[in-house]
Amino acid sequence: MEETEIIIGFSRIVRNCFLRFRKIIFSPIARRIHAPAAHPQRACDPRPLIASRQLATRAPAATPANARGSSIATAAHTERSLALVRYHRRMSERMPTAPQAAPPIEPAPPPTPHATALAGAIALLAWIALALQTDITVYRMLLRGFDTFDAVLRLASYLTNLTVFLVALSFTCVTLRVRAWPIRFLAGPAAVSAVTVYMVFVGIAYNVLLRHLWTPHGYRAFVNESLHTVLPVLCAAYWLRFVPYFRLSRRERLAWFAYPLGYLVVTFWRGSVTDFYPYPFIDVGELGYTRVVVNSALLFSAFVVLMAAFTAINARRRPATPVNALSAND
Repeated sequence: MEETEIIIGFSRIVRNCFLRFRKIIFSPIARRIHAPAAHPQRACDPRPLIASRQLATRAPAATPANARGSSIATAAHTERSLALVRYHRRMSERMPTAPQAAPPIEPAPPPTPHATALAGAIALLAWIALALQTDITVYRMLLRGFDTFDAVLRLASYLTNLTVFLVALSFTCVTLRVRAWPIRFLAGPAAVSAVTVYMVFVGIAYNVLLRHLWTPHGYRAFVNESLHTVLPVLCAAYWLRFVPYFRLSRRERLAWFAYPLGYLVVTFWRGSVTDFYPYPFIDVGELGYTRVVVNSALLFSAFVVLMAAFTAINARRRPATPVNALSAND
């Protein structure tokens, strides 16, 4: 009798050690297996829990010959089954539920004829103004003894010319309405919004900081006003009237900063090599690095404020209706 109790006690100790070992070893494996990505509704299979409950309620029949041994075996079987039930219950409580996916959004309607016509006019004006400005810059640089390559580099040194090129490219893609990937990306609401913010920033910076420096005449005045006044106004009007609501993630917002920051980095690097700075407020030779850094920080802050204004306007717009809501209304 004492040997039987010793064996039963030793078996309980072994069983408890085994359960703890299984909990330590197999819990991380169970969490990886029942990940939310693999099981979107619930990260736990209910079949082992049901089987464990069935085992808990099912006990082997005892015979009169070994009534005490059967009762001991029945108690051990029931305790083992209940432990298995508790284990699966803890696993089901620990497994997080998968986040519900956002309802699909109805795609934005195709642009109207008025939107396509205005986008085409903006693209045409941008290409014409950029071509005329290129002719002016190349002719002026050739008269000074530079070659055509230096003239193109000088043309690309100005933020206005680069931004107008982006405007011409983006609004041409909007007008063409081609579904190929590069054109579709440049014609998307996010890309058009970024280009519009850049163009409006160029117009504001020129009219506030640079307009008093020179007064062009003739077709140079037409080119100057087209680049710094007409195009910013037309881009802003198109964006306010025809660009629909769109989601803008944090990564996309940070990507909008790449263009102005990249321009400053390249301009300072080229200025340190060629000693040419396209704008007087970032001329290191005249102002020094401290004043130039302060001016650059103020300009970048103004760009952030302008971008925040466009983002706030977009957030106040009425988003597209989810497809589920449309089907429910129907």
